Amino acid sequence: MDRKTIENIIQQSIKNLIYEYELMNSTFLQVLHMNIDQLAFNSEKWFGQSVPEEYKKVLNSLVTLSYLYFDRQKEMSKSLVEQKYEEIELTAILRDITDDVQSLLSLSRIDISASAPDPYIKTSRQTFRDSILNIFLSLNNFLGDDSHCEILLYEEYSSVKIDLSFRNLKKNVPDVSKLMKIFYSYYEDGQYHIGIGLSSALDSLRSIGGVVSIDGLQGSSALTLRLSFPSATMIKTIEEMRKEEENASRQEEKGHVVLCVEDIIIEMVLLETLQDSGYSVEKLSLFNMSSMAPIFQDKPLIADINAVNQVFDSFEAFLQAFSRSQMILIIYGSDDIIDTSVQRDNLLLIPKPFDVETILRLLDTGTSPA
Repeated sequence: MDRKTIENIIQQSIKNLIYEYELMNSTFLQVLHMNIDQLAFNSEKWFGQSVPEEYKKVLNSLVTLSYLYFDRQKEMSKSLVEQKYEEIELTAILRDITDDVQSLLSLSRIDISASAPDPYIKTSRQTFRDSILNIFLSLNNFLGDDSHCEILLYEEYSSVKIDLSFRNLKKNVPDVSKLMKIFYSYYEDGQYHIGIGLSSALDSLRSIGGVVSIDGLQGSSALTLRLSFPSATMIKTIEEMRKEEENASRQEEKGHVVLCVEDIIIEMVLLETLQDSGYSVEKLSLFNMSSMAPIFQDKPLIADINAVNQVFDSFEAFLQAFSRSQMILIIYGSDDIIDTSVQRDNLLLIPKPFDVETILRLLDTGTSPA
């Protein structure tokens, strides 16, 4: 089976899955809306003119849930592969979430106050929204008619803090260790029930950069969740610093240099120094020096005279191999080995020992050492 056939099979499978997925979601929403219509249509028949407030609340909750589900499916289809991180204004998004919460749950009120003007964080908008909503949903079992939530936003150093403080909860709130589990049991009306814990919601917040802690005592009517995110300003500062570091480390490339050195210590020193100074270095082995000479005619060469003598029969043979080179040829070695009588415009002979800075100066200026 060839590659094209395999790709076609995969594409067709994906199309089928997407179609089934969309059909399933469409069917779910249709069934939900049909039930809402039936409940609304029969309300007057069942209750006359005095429809109970609880019944109205259930209807509103179902309508809100259907819209939330529909919006969520649209968001999921947009971002199936990766989460999109963006700047979000906390006051606005929390008001949007709490509007949905009050349509769904029995909270008398939710107050949002911010000590900092328009606190922003940079994170995944959808994950943040889902996680906060799930916190409220997971505590639904302990919310009564007089329960309320106070949300406080404030900045502390380089972080934005979000305190979710629940007050007047029912007395059967489990201790924190239970609430932090995925599922937990609690006692109410003479029997045990299973509740969905805060674990998944808080883990989701951690996955998008949040730090989470929870304060509460068993049997207490108060519970506070403390969330902390790096401020958008802080993240922007870090990103700018990283860019500056990248720019600094990625100096403007001065060019390429070919290095053919016998001594491994000298090779390491020259390699690190040249790279730190902005040169791209290609190492040429002794075995390839003769055969690769025609390829490296357009690059400066730094070579050990001992390496040259091992590869070529004479220094003249070396110069002949690089005769077409217009780039600088830097050859270093002991005084008794280097033949200083050899002259060539682009040939620079350096006696050992030499200063590495001399090599850099020769490359930068292309002039002979004094």
